[in-house]
Amino acid sequence: MSKKTIIHIHTGDYAAAVASRILPGKCLVWTDLLFNGPLPDAMPLDIVWITSRANVLAPFLGGEVIAKSLVTKLYSKLFSAVAEADEINLWFDSCMYDQMLLCELLTVLPDLMRTDIPVYLICEEKLPDDSFFSGYGQLEPVQIAAFLPRRIRLKPGDFASARDYWRIFRSPAPQAWLELANSKASIFQFVPAAAQRLLEQLPCSFTGLSRLEREIIEALLDGNSQLVPIFKAVSALKNAHILAIRSSGRQLTG
Repeated sequence: MSKKTIIHIHTGDYAAAVASRILPGKCLVWTDLLFNGPLPDAMPLDIVWITSRANVLAPFLGGEVIAKSLVTKLYSKLFSAVAEADEINLWFDSCMYDQMLLCELLTVLPDLMRTDIPVYLICEEKLPDDSFFSGYGQLEPVQIAAFLPRRIRLKPGDFASARDYWRIFRSPAPQAWLELANSKASIFQFVPAAAQRLLEQLPCSFTGLSRLEREIIEALLDGNSQLVPIFKAVSALKNAHILAIRSSGRQLTG
Protein backbone atom coordinates (compact mmCIF):
# COMPACT_ATOMS: atom_id res chain seq x y z
CA MET A 1 0.00 0.00 0.00
CA SER A 2 1.45 3.38 -1.04
CA LYS A 3 2.16 6.03 1.57
CA LYS A 4 -0.41 8.82 1.90
CA THR A 5 0.81 12.10 0.42
CA ILE A 6 -0.02 15.03 2.69
CA ILE A 7 0.80 18.62 1.83
CA HIS A 8 0.57 21.73 3.97
CA ILE A 9 0.35 25.09 2.22
CA HIS A 10 1.65 28.16 4.05
CA THR A 11 1.97 31.81 3.02
CA GLY A 12 5.50 32.42 4.27
CA ASP A 13 8.86 30.66 4.14
CA TYR A 14 9.45 31.01 7.86
CA ALA A 15 6.05 29.61 8.85
CA ALA A 16 6.57 26.67 6.49
CA ALA A 17 10.04 26.01 7.90
CA VAL A 18 8.78 26.00 11.49
CA ALA A 19 5.77 23.82 10.65
CA SER A 20 7.93 21.31 8.75
CA ARG A 21 9.66 20.42 12.01
CA ILE A 22 6.50 18.87 13.44
CA LEU A 23 3.76 18.38 10.82
CA PRO A 24 3.52 15.09 8.90
CA GLY A 25 3.90 15.50 5.16
CA LYS A 26 5.41 18.26 3.03
CA CYS A 27 5.18 21.99 3.77
CA LEU A 28 5.00 24.31 0.74
CA VAL A 29 4.77 28.07 0.30
CA TRP A 30 2.13 29.98 -1.68
CA THR A 31 2.84 33.70 -1.93
CA ASP A 32 2.12 36.72 -4.10
CA LEU A 33 1.48 40.42 -3.41
CA LEU A 34 -2.05 40.20 -4.75
CA PHE A 35 -3.12 43.53 -3.21
CA ASN A 36 -0.73 45.08 -5.75
CA GLY A 37 -2.82 44.63 -8.87
CA PRO A 38 -3.80 44.21 -11.57
CA LEU A 39 -5.41 40.77 -11.25
CA PRO A 40 -6.43 39.75 -14.78
CA ASP A 41 -9.33 37.45 -15.61
CA ALA A 42 -7.06 34.48 -16.29
CA MET A 43 -6.03 31.27 -14.56
CA PRO A 44 -2.59 31.00 -12.94
CA LEU A 45 0.02 29.62 -15.36
CA ASP A 46 -1.90 31.28 -18.21
CA ILE A 47 0.58 33.54 -20.03
CA VAL A 48 -1.66 36.56 -19.38
CA TRP A 49 -1.62 35.91 -15.62
CA ILE A 50 2.11 35.13 -15.46
CA THR A 51 3.03 38.25 -17.45
CA SER A 52 0.78 40.50 -15.40
CA ARG A 53 2.06 39.26 -12.04
CA ALA A 54 5.68 39.32 -13.23
CA ASN A 55 5.29 42.99 -14.20
CA VAL A 56 3.98 43.78 -10.71
CA LEU A 57 6.69 41.83 -8.90
CA ALA A 58 9.62 42.80 -11.15
CA PRO A 59 10.78 45.73 -8.94
CA PHE A 60 10.97 43.40 -5.94
CA LEU A 61 12.56 40.40 -7.69
CA GLY A 62 15.27 41.90 -9.88
CA GLY A 63 13.52 42.57 -13.17
CA GLU A 64 10.77 41.21 -15.40
CA VAL A 65 12.67 38.20 -16.76
CA ILE A 66 13.62 36.92 -13.31
CA ALA A 67 10.16 37.68 -11.95
CA LYS A 68 8.45 35.76 -14.74
CA SER A 69 10.69 32.75 -14.14
CA LEU A 70 10.13 32.80 -10.38
CA VAL A 71 6.36 33.22 -10.68
CA THR A 72 6.15 30.34 -13.15
CA LYS A 73 8.23 28.08 -10.90
CA LEU A 74 6.14 29.01 -7.85
CA TYR A 75 2.85 28.10 -9.49
CA SER A 76 4.23 25.02 -11.26
CA LYS A 77 5.76 23.56 -8.09
CA LEU A 78 2.63 23.98 -6.02
CA PHE A 79 0.24 22.79 -8.70
CA SER A 80 2.32 19.67 -9.30
CA ALA A 81 2.24 18.90 -5.57
CA VAL A 82 -1.53 19.41 -5.42
CA ALA A 83 -2.06 17.03 -8.33
CA GLU A 84 -0.26 14.26 -6.41
CA ALA A 85 -1.70 14.98 -2.96
CA ASP A 86 -4.00 12.71 -0.96
CA GLU A 87 -4.70 15.41 1.64
CA ILE A 88 -4.31 19.19 1.60
CA ASN A 89 -4.05 21.46 4.64
CA LEU A 90 -4.26 25.22 4.16
CA TRP A 91 -2.58 27.36 6.84
CA PHE A 92 -3.66 30.98 6.35
CA ASP A 93 -3.46 34.01 8.66
CA SER A 94 -6.33 36.44 9.16
CA CYS A 95 -4.69 39.36 7.32
CA MET A 96 -5.62 40.79 3.91
CA TYR A 97 -2.49 39.33 2.30
CA ASP A 98 -3.40 35.78 3.33
CA GLN A 99 -7.14 36.06 2.72
CA MET A 100 -6.66 37.13 -0.89
CA LEU A 101 -4.21 34.26 -1.44
CA LEU A 102 -6.69 31.85 0.14
CA CYS A 103 -9.54 32.89 -2.15
CA GLU A 104 -7.29 32.68 -5.21
CA LEU A 105 -6.05 29.22 -4.27
CA LEU A 106 -9.51 27.84 -3.50
CA THR A 107 -10.67 29.10 -6.89
CA VAL A 108 -8.06 27.08 -8.80
CA LEU A 109 -7.79 24.00 -6.53
CA PRO A 110 -10.85 22.11 -7.88
CA ASP A 111 -9.27 22.07 -11.36
CA LEU A 112 -5.98 20.70 -10.05
CA MET A 113 -6.83 17.93 -7.58
CA ARG A 114 -8.88 14.74 -7.59
CA THR A 115 -12.47 15.10 -6.46
CA ASP A 116 -11.96 12.71 -3.53
CA ILE A 117 -9.13 14.72 -1.93
CA PRO A 118 -9.97 16.25 1.47
CA VAL A 119 -9.00 19.90 1.84
CA TYR A 120 -8.75 21.33 5.35
CA LEU A 121 -8.58 24.97 6.38
CA ILE A 122 -6.67 26.20 9.41
CA CYS A 123 -7.36 29.93 9.60
CA GLU A 124 -7.44 31.43 13.07
CA GLU A 125 -6.04 34.29 15.11
CA LYS A 126 -6.42 32.78 18.60
CA LEU A 127 -4.37 30.11 20.33
CA PRO A 128 -6.18 27.29 22.18
CA ASP A 129 -5.76 29.33 25.40
CA ASP A 130 -7.80 32.14 23.73
CA SER A 131 -4.84 34.53 23.37
CA PHE A 132 -4.38 36.34 20.06
CA PHE A 133 -1.48 35.94 17.62
CA SER A 134 -0.64 37.78 14.41
CA GLY A 135 0.48 34.85 12.24
CA TYR A 136 1.60 31.23 12.31
CA GLY A 137 5.17 32.33 11.64
CA GLN A 138 5.49 33.69 15.17
CA LEU A 139 4.48 30.39 16.82
CA GLU A 140 6.53 27.48 18.09
CA PRO A 141 6.16 24.09 16.33
CA VAL A 142 4.14 22.59 19.19
CA GLN A 143 1.71 25.54 19.05
CA ILE A 144 1.22 25.05 15.31
CA ALA A 145 0.54 21.33 15.76
CA ALA A 146 -2.19 22.16 18.30
CA PHE A 147 -4.29 23.63 15.49
CA LEU A 148 -4.60 20.39 13.52
CA PRO A 149 -7.51 19.03 15.61
CA ARG A 150 -9.33 22.33 15.03
CA ARG A 151 -9.07 22.29 11.24
CA ILE A 152 -12.22 22.50 9.11
CA ARG A 153 -12.83 20.28 6.11
CA LEU A 154 -14.04 22.40 3.20
CA LYS A 155 -17.24 21.51 1.35
CA PRO A 156 -18.09 22.17 -2.32
CA GLY A 157 -20.13 25.21 -1.29
CA ASP A 158 -17.09 26.69 0.44
CA PHE A 159 -15.11 26.53 -2.79
CA ALA A 160 -17.98 28.29 -4.55
CA SER A 161 -18.01 31.04 -1.92
CA ALA A 162 -14.25 31.53 -2.21
CA ARG A 163 -14.62 31.78 -5.98
CA ASP A 164 -17.19 34.56 -5.51
CA TYR A 165 -14.90 36.40 -3.07
CA TRP A 166 -11.98 36.09 -5.46
CA ARG A 167 -14.05 37.62 -8.24
CA ILE A 168 -14.86 40.54 -5.94
CA PHE A 169 -11.22 41.01 -4.93
CA ARG A 170 -10.35 41.13 -8.64
CA SER A 171 -13.04 43.72 -9.34
CA PRO A 172 -11.68 47.07 -10.58
CA ALA A 173 -14.55 48.84 -8.80
CA PRO A 174 -14.05 49.40 -5.03
CA GLN A 175 -17.82 49.44 -4.50
CA ALA A 176 -17.74 45.64 -4.70
CA TRP A 177 -15.03 45.55 -2.00
CA LEU A 178 -17.20 47.76 0.22
CA GLU A 179 -20.18 45.44 -0.14
CA LEU A 180 -18.00 42.47 0.80
CA ALA A 181 -16.53 44.40 3.75
CA ASN A 182 -20.05 44.89 5.12
CA SER A 183 -21.06 41.24 4.71
CA LYS A 184 -20.66 38.11 6.80
CA ALA A 185 -18.58 35.36 5.21
CA SER A 186 -19.49 32.10 6.99
CA ILE A 187 -16.36 30.03 7.73
CA PHE A 188 -14.27 32.61 5.87
CA GLN A 189 -14.75 34.96 8.80
CA PHE A 190 -11.78 37.19 7.98
CA VAL A 191 -12.66 37.90 4.35
CA PRO A 192 -14.84 40.98 5.07
CA ALA A 193 -12.05 42.58 7.13
CA ALA A 194 -9.64 41.81 4.27
CA ALA A 195 -11.93 43.64 1.85
CA GLN A 196 -12.02 46.61 4.23
CA ARG A 197 -8.24 46.59 4.46
CA LEU A 198 -8.01 46.49 0.65
CA LEU A 199 -10.15 49.63 0.54
CA GLU A 200 -7.66 51.29 2.87
CA GLN A 201 -4.94 50.62 0.31
CA LEU A 202 -6.61 53.14 -2.00
CA PRO A 203 -5.00 56.60 -2.01
CA CYS A 204 -6.37 59.00 0.59
CA SER A 205 -8.22 61.92 -1.05
CA PHE A 206 -6.33 64.34 1.22
CA THR A 207 -2.74 63.00 1.21
CA GLY A 208 -2.73 60.74 -1.86
CA LEU A 209 -1.21 57.97 0.28
CA SER A 210 -2.50 54.50 1.14
CA ARG A 211 -2.77 53.35 4.75
CA LEU A 212 0.42 51.29 4.42
CA GLU A 213 2.33 54.24 2.95
CA ARG A 214 1.14 56.48 5.79
CA GLU A 215 2.24 53.90 8.37
CA ILE A 216 5.68 53.58 6.75
CA ILE A 217 6.11 57.36 6.84
CA GLU A 218 5.06 57.39 10.48
CA ALA A 219 7.68 54.72 11.22
CA LEU A 220 10.33 56.79 9.43
CA LEU A 221 9.37 59.92 11.38
CA ASP A 222 9.80 57.93 14.58
CA GLY A 223 13.46 57.44 13.66
CA ASN A 224 13.41 54.02 11.99
CA SER A 225 15.69 54.01 8.95
CA GLN A 226 16.39 50.30 8.34
CA LEU A 227 14.06 47.78 6.73
CA VAL A 228 13.60 45.42 9.68
CA PRO A 229 12.85 48.16 12.26
CA ILE A 230 10.41 49.77 9.81
CA PHE A 231 8.66 46.43 9.27
CA LYS A 232 8.37 45.88 13.04
CA ALA A 233 7.08 49.40 13.63
CA VAL A 234 4.39 49.08 10.94
CA SER A 235 3.39 45.66 12.31
CA ALA A 236 3.09 47.19 15.77
CA LEU A 237 0.76 49.86 14.40
CA LYS A 238 -1.40 47.16 12.84
CA ASN A 239 -1.51 45.13 16.05
CA ALA A 240 -2.36 48.22 18.13
CA HIS A 241 -5.20 49.01 15.72
CA ILE A 242 -6.60 45.48 16.01
CA LEU A 243 -6.35 45.38 19.80
CA ALA A 244 -8.07 48.76 20.12
CA ILE A 245 -11.01 47.50 18.06
CA ARG A 246 -11.25 44.25 20.01
CA SER A 247 -11.18 46.00 23.39
CA SER A 248 -13.93 48.37 22.29
CA GLY A 249 -16.14 45.49 21.15
CA ARG A 250 -16.54 46.94 17.68
CA GLN A 251 -16.37 44.88 14.49
CA LEU A 252 -12.84 44.28 13.18
CA THR A 253 -12.41 46.15 9.89
CA GLY A 254 -8.72 46.17 9.18
